[in-house]
Order: sequence, then C-alpha cells, then structure tokens
Amino acid sequence: MSGTDTANKSEAISTEGYRRYCSQIDKEDELINRRVNWLLTSQAILFAAVGLSGNEMAGIVLSVVPWVGLWSSLAIGVTVWAASLSFTRYRNKLMKLCPPRNDPEQYYPQLHRNWWIVMSGLLPASIVPLIFSAAWIAVILMKDAPAN
Repeated sequence: MSGTDTANKSEAISTEGYRRYCSQIDKEDELINRRVNWLLTSQAILFAAVGLSGNEMAGIVLSVVPWVGLWSSLAIGVTVWAASLSFTRYRNKLMKLCPPRNDPEQYYPQLHRNWWIVMSGLLPASIVPLIFSAAWIAVILMKDAPAN
C-alpha cells in the first residue's frame, strides 16, 4: 500500500458518519420545505383576509393584517435562511470528507459539485419571503396613501 493510499484511507469517512451527514442534510432540507409551506399557507390566509374584509371590518383588517403578514414573512424568511445556511455547511463538510473518486462504484454516492445548481435549488425558498414582504409593504403604503 502506497503512502497516498494510506492517507486517503485515513481521511475517508465511515459509513455511519456518511449516513449521519446525509440524514442531517435531509433534515435541514425538510425544515426548509416546512417553513416555506408555513409561509405560503399563512400568507394566503392573510391576503384572503384583506381581500374579503367587508366595509365594517376593513379599517381594522387593513390596520393589523398587513403588519402581521410583513413580520411573519420576515421571521419565516430568517428561519429559512438559517436552515439554508446549515444545509450548505453540512453539505460542504460532507463534500470535503468524500472527495471525487475515479471509480464511483467503490465509494459513497457523490453530492452534486456545481455550487450554482445547489444554490439555484435554495433560491426560491430564500426569495419567496422577500417577495411577500415587498407585497405587504406595498399594501401598507397603499393603505396610507390618500385616495384620488
């Protein structure tokens, strides 16, 4: 066994370690998914409340709901960003522990190595909270604008 083979073998990750990293990456991915679902559901309900508010309730609804929508979309956006950061950190660590190999059948499945593809997958989850925040800001500004 050459010195290079010994060095590669000592740096290799165990099967259990590989499974733990993959499990944690899956958990972070699932957290992102859940948070985006919460965001979409809550924002749909809040926009419906604004759209369906009658004349008697319009003042109260338009005073409270846009602020709730704005703050909830920002809060969920922060949690999505945190989960995305954790996902990326676990993924990068696993990539370092499982470098690309010439014979893929002898080693663990490889993660996709193009960062822009991975980041493109996380982009919608990161941008949707900002879009909802901008929409709520527009609702707040239009509510306070004088009617022509």
